[in-house]
Amino acid sequence: MRVCGDGAWGFASTDRLTKDGCGGLRGGSREDAKHRAGETKRRGDGAGDAYVDSWQSPFQKDPFEMPLERNLI
Repeated sequence: MRVCGDGAWGFASTDRLTKDGCGGLRGGSREDAKHRAGETKRRGDGAGDAYVDSWQSPFQKDPFEMPLERNLI
């Protein structure tokens, strides 16, 4: 579950898909949002210059030119 609170996103999850298992998700995600909001305020507002980068794999063969049958092995 995701919630937005105090200007930050909070997350919580469970693998128990029952009423009891899902019951604490909202509270857990709210607590996570509160914690993240506090961390953001301590670090600053996050405004600044974005860093842009690029990377290319040094592949020898173009994977899109490979026959589909070969890739399904």
